[in-house]
Amino acid sequence: MKERQRVKILFIWFRFCAVSAMCCGLLLAQHPPDEAPIPASYFGIHVQAGRPWPTIPVGGRRVTFNWIKIEPQPGQWDFKQSDDLVKETAPHNVDLIATLGFSPQWASSRPDGDCRVGRGACWEPANMQDWRDFIKAVANRYKGQIQYYEIWNEPNEGAFFQSSVSALVNLAQAASEELKKVDPAIQVISPSPIGPKGMSWMDEFLQRGGGKYVDIVGFHFYFAPSPPESVFGEATQLRSMMAKYGVRKPLWDTENDWTGEHLDDRTAIAYVGRVLILERAAGVSRQFWYEWGNPGQVIHLAAEDASAPSVVGKAYANLQEWLVGAVLKSCTSADIPQAYHASHAMWTCDLQRNGQMDKIIWNPDGPSMMKIPPSWHVNRARNLEGGVTPIPPSGQTGFGIQPLLLEWGQ
Repeated sequence: MKERQRVKILFIWFRFCAVSAMCCGLLLAQHPPDEAPIPASYFGIHVQAGRPWPTIPVGGRRVTFNWIKIEPQPGQWDFKQSDDLVKETAPHNVDLIATLGFSPQWASSRPDGDCRVGRGACWEPANMQDWRDFIKAVANRYKGQIQYYEIWNEPNEGAFFQSSVSALVNLAQAASEELKKVDPAIQVISPSPIGPKGMSWMDEFLQRGGGKYVDIVGFHFYFAPSPPESVFGEATQLRSMMAKYGVRKPLWDTENDWTGEHLDDRTAIAYVGRVLILERAAGVSRQFWYEWGNPGQVIHLAAEDASAPSVVGKAYANLQEWLVGAVLKSCTSADIPQAYHASHAMWTCDLQRNGQMDKIIWNPDGPSMMKIPPSWHVNRARNLEGGVTPIPPSGQTGFGIQPLLLEWGQ
């Protein structure tokens, strides 16, 4: 009888633990699907046209090739704007990701429809051959110079596209066919939606077969007003959706930034560091921060004249020193939130470099103290502002909202 009671108690306990883990994220270690070393190309940056090139490392640049500008009238081609973008980028030896979209009024299926980009611009062309001709012209002009093309921008919010999901599936199929005829090595990125509605948009895009016509799935992981940890849940949710439809392809964040209320520099540094670490941990292969040289952004990577990095831009460069060439093995927390929710517990990430396992820690809720376990084999702490402090013999170490790198150093 006692044995049966003991088994029953154990059963109840294990069931409680399982439910707690599912509901609360209790000590769940999250393993990135890509355990290759983090490449320099992970740290892409949007650079505003005509502005000085960033003085911090840039892993890639995303630009827009606007069909309205390139073919203002049928068969009349004007590549000056796109040529300038290619010439600006070429000396820096980074990937250029070109977003294709926006129907000229003469080609639009709704020529009198009005939207942010221009009259007729937010609808598919009336004649698919016009789109194919545009794609073919761009691909031939920049063959060997551009390997990545993205189909349209933020199709779910109405500012850039106001037609059906199936229309963009058709546009993606036609674009992919024409691009790969010119150069089979070209990689096609899906339309990149944004926000909670973007999830349902992407679900329909994949359900309608859009994943067959792209090599990379794109999304814009803007996370305001939630803290950065929400992006972990957002990217994990999207990867689960991709798996549901059998889409085993890379996931890219082709545009990201903070669009919420003003942040002081200390908090801005914390947000940038945390979101880029957690995107990688959740399986995002590349990301592109928006935007160097734009005074209208809340978080500025550049000084006002774009000639030098801001304190946040310097932290972005320091984060690259931490991560590039290392393998992010896992990130763990007792409170892993769903998409668009906050986390209220310490995070710990394992970062492996040259056989050494370093740790990255932070507490989203503010100042905290912990005793560093001797088993971690670390002797100093580095912050994203460039400061380095030894870990005292007691092991007691303070940390807070900014990620702190714990490592073994000379």
